[in-house]
Amino acid sequence: MNLQAFQTFLSSGSNGATASIKSDPTLDRPLNEYFISSSHNTYLMGRQVAGLSSVEGYISALVKGCRCIEIDCWDGKNGLPIVNHGRTLTTEVMFEDCIAVIARYAFASSVYPLIISLEVHCNPDQQLHMVNIMKLYFGDALLTTPLVENASVLPSPEELKNKILIKVKAASQQFEGQNFADNANARRQRSFSSPFSRATDNSVPPSPLQNAVNGDGLTTRPSNTWPVLRGSSSAQSTVPSTSSSSEDSDTAPTSVDSRKKNNNNSKKTSNIVPALGALGVYACGIKYSDFSAQEARTYNHIYSFAENTFERISKDPGVKSQLENHNSQYLMRVYPAAMRIDSSNFNPLQSWKRGVQMAALNWQTYDIHMQMNEAMFAAGTDRTGYVLKPDEMRENKQSQTSGSLLDTLRFHKRGKHLVQFSVDIISAQRLPRPRNHNPELGMNPYVEFEVYTAEDNKSRGYAKVDGGIDVQASGIGPSVKRRTRLIEGNGFDPNFGDCFRVSLETKYPSLVFVRCTVWNSPDGRNASSNSTLLATFTAKLTSLQQGYRHLALFNSYGERYRDAKLFVRIRKDSPIALSSSEMKDEPTPIVSGPRAESIRQGSRSWSRKIFKRASSERRRRPQWPEWQGPLSRTSSTER
Repeated sequence: MNLQAFQTFLSSGSNGATASIKSDPTLDRPLNEYFISSSHNTYLMGRQVAGLSSVEGYISALVKGCRCIEIDCWDGKNGLPIVNHGRTLTTEVMFEDCIAVIARYAFASSVYPLIISLEVHCNPDQQLHMVNIMKLYFGDALLTTPLVENASVLPSPEELKNKILIKVKAASQQFEGQNFADNANARRQRSFSSPFSRATDNSVPPSPLQNAVNGDGLTTRPSNTWPVLRGSSSAQSTVPSTSSSSEDSDTAPTSVDSRKKNNNNSKKTSNIVPALGALGVYACGIKYSDFSAQEARTYNHIYSFAENTFERISKDPGVKSQLENHNSQYLMRVYPAAMRIDSSNFNPLQSWKRGVQMAALNWQTYDIHMQMNEAMFAAGTDRTGYVLKPDEMRENKQSQTSGSLLDTLRFHKRGKHLVQFSVDIISAQRLPRPRNHNPELGMNPYVEFEVYTAEDNKSRGYAKVDGGIDVQASGIGPSVKRRTRLIEGNGFDPNFGDCFRVSLETKYPSLVFVRCTVWNSPDGRNASSNSTLLATFTAKLTSLQQGYRHLALFNSYGERYRDAKLFVRIRKDSPIALSSSEMKDEPTPIVSGPRAESIRQGSRSWSRKIFKRASSERRRRPQWPEWQGPLSRTSSTER
């Protein structure tokens, strides 16, 4: 290979920064053990209040690999259902048009199951139209019955290939007998010996389902059967009203009084007709009351929470443990709060670290959080739209042993890992010019390097970055952010030559993200708040391949530039589990809640002092290898 061929190889797709799918993946774990690429209000192209509704939203999301999309259904004229953001000024599109487009593009980028989350506000007649339309366009792809009768766990994505699953609220909740999962012959040996998942009459208030059953005359199976949520097929079902909450589970009782009120409200019949509710085979939406409630133990249920409700639940230490235990066995979806009328996004890291499978974002807004979501599903088998959760977030055989509440709490307590890696930002090629930039003036680019983890904002995690110039004075708050030197007058092939060496402690080594943003300084001397964002690149650390790589750059709409790239060298060490004695006594906060570029504000006072390694660092800590040469081959994995 001559020099020209070698240069061509370095910049080709064969030498990409993230791994590609080399063979057919096998996703054979239960559905609840995966993170699923998810969208909120998929039909919207802009804002939540006065935006445009279009089938293009579904095409774009499905082509990009989204595996959970949302449809808001309302009564339309002439008895035909429509899709829009109800009670707002958004435009509308026909439900049938949306279903026709989804049927065409459902498996354009992935053969693994597509989940359609229905928010239903239609009257009974139009709900029946919805059922007929979906059956007409989806045909055999629409899952209408369980793959296996009397199952106790969800099927795997492998078993659901080329299938469309409907997430919808139950028509009316009732129990049908199945074996408990802790039976010796149960598939994958599910267990409910944990105090988090066993309902105890003397420790929790009666569940809404139990009250509804007693009040409405429904019967329950004996205690040795597994409860399964299904839409009722009874012809005597009460005709539902057209009113509906915005989501299935968007309220969480926080007091005894509110729980009682919620229990009383639960006696009301669902507004979903039986024919539609029956389609929720593996994603039957129920309203949250308590993680120990009887209906929370049905293998096919799903909870949906607005981000603010989810955050409130997560702040309670006891409930947080129950939430994480729930998500290791069942499905959950978190969606943006109603206040995000500008279609901004919440931080998905805070949902993923709790085991939430579906962190539904506004895909029309390419902010930092959406960039993270794309990075989450960007490499190797992750491109299928399904990412296997790390071992600590999935069911572990050790957790099935019976024990006290204290023993379970100790088991769920995660230890920290030492994560070490480096990124040499060598150069850039053919950077895009800013809009309205004078062609006679040269460009003055520099690159900001950021590291994000899933630690809490107040977490006393340890992080350190050597190299580059500090960006702590940016007004964004405590962060691991550095930048390269500024190159004056060269946007074609600027040579930065900066190396960033990162060492951090985190409980979530699989949720570490790296971001590079390329900026243009207007005066060529200072990296000020007036700098213009040129391009960005975001990746999950575990997805990055080592060696010399070209990073593809994207604009503010998530569109990839054809020629603009960053040339880097990546080196990684395998994460090292730390004991409590190895953790730093006075750690430094690390970035956990990234903010969009739009809130870059205030003047910057840049320091060119290099961030040196603290001389007081403990010697017993695992030593960082010499950075003048390659990483030790005994501890790193060169790809």
